[in-house]
Amino acid sequence: MTQPPTRADVVIVGAGTAGCIAAEILSRDAGRRVLLIEAGGLAPTPEELVLGRLPVGPGSPRVRVYRTTEGLAVPRGRGLGGSAAVNGGYFLRWHHRDVDALVAAADAPEVFSSASVADAYDVLDGGRCGGGSMSVHTVGDDDLSLAVTALESLLRTTQGSPVEPPWPDTGWMRVRTNRRDGARVTTWAAFTEPALRRPNLMVLTGTPVQRIRARSNRVHSAVTDVGEIVAADVLLCAGTFGTAEVLMHSAVADPDVFGRYATLGFGEHREMFVRYRVDDEVRTAAAEPPRIVLPTVGHTDDGCEIRFYNGDFADHIGGVQPSLPAVGVVAMTSTQRGVMRLDGAGRMRIELPGLSADDLVTMRRWAEGVGQMLTDTSMRGIVDPDSVTIDQPIATSQHACGSLPIGTATDALGTLGDIGGLRVLDGSLLPRSGRSGPHATVAMVALRIATVLSAGAPGSRLP
Repeated sequence: MTQPPTRADVVIVGAGTAGCIAAEILSRDAGRRVLLIEAGGLAPTPEELVLGRLPVGPGSPRVRVYRTTEGLAVPRGRGLGGSAAVNGGYFLRWHHRDVDALVAAADAPEVFSSASVADAYDVLDGGRCGGGSMSVHTVGDDDLSLAVTALESLLRTTQGSPVEPPWPDTGWMRVRTNRRDGARVTTWAAFTEPALRRPNLMVLTGTPVQRIRARSNRVHSAVTDVGEIVAADVLLCAGTFGTAEVLMHSAVADPDVFGRYATLGFGEHREMFVRYRVDDEVRTAAAEPPRIVLPTVGHTDDGCEIRFYNGDFADHIGGVQPSLPAVGVVAMTSTQRGVMRLDGAGRMRIELPGLSADDLVTMRRWAEGVGQMLTDTSMRGIVDPDSVTIDQPIATSQHACGSLPIGTATDALGTLGDIGGLRVLDGSLLPRSGRSGPHATVAMVALRIATVLSAGAPGSRLP
């Protein structure tokens, strides 16, 4: 688009997973003018979508890097497709108990019920057989490194058969990935791009939204660096950090309406790495790099996810210093919260959630159990048993969510407080961190809300 419009019926801020789904569904009504605004650039190239490579390294144009007070770099996707264009392709549903918590928090069966959630997941991932809009497939044997193949064999001996898709549960399972022909599939490619022929769907890239304006407690416009765009409804889909940043700048300009959003909490999956060295002959034999970062996970009954990564992250991310292959131990159900706010210069200040003493004890216990697996006699000749160590620094999974949870900060349709026409439709809405990663669930929530909004249920009608 060369000349940005000054008006639209619906403005969608952010062309990531949620924004792309909402743009396609809401533009099905030919009389509704939908404008999708993205701060980053165009869609990723085929080379950037190759699943075994993550374009998140230093200097990548595909990401915006946030810095935490701990000094950690947190890259988030930038451009059409958002973070799904640069991630590892992990597309697992939440556990049933997590879905139950979402349904209870929403308290709106017409939007979220157990049946409608399952149906929406089926649309996205194809259910038990796979496929769906996101072309979801279970990782195959040829996607495993030799070390992970051996670890899976040990899991079969000690834990039994893997959990069968589509629902994760306690036990171990192959990851399901959104991919086609070895490349990540984003909601931009699956939903929005095929709809671009619609004259009522407009896409504006390279245009950050600075803030939202409201009048009489009703959304009025989105203010960008190329001008103000008046809209009857605005959907914030910029991701947990991006949406928070827009609201915080809105609070600076209009504290009476947006002041409560000047500081926001959020959840995150914190991760402890168990490192190991692969036998030199084994590493030489594996001449081809693995095709996927994370092929296998285990979910524990006390809320941890064990991530059996294929190798060294440097094998997948350019510009990263080589280290060692790792198994991650992640506190998925921690209730600790981080904090986001603007500093005096108007920059995002992000303090990651800490971990409780109980979280650390649980993670350490599972990390030691992973260490025992890696030094098991069945791993001899593959893993050097003297190399196994547990990292002291705690990493982050880059799964920030829950800053504006359904049932607390928003209603079931993402309506933000009492500001009419302003809705949130991304990971900010999730009422808990979940026992699986958030990508598939962010897509499911966006699909459900956009579908109900488009259908014009009572209290939900858009222009």
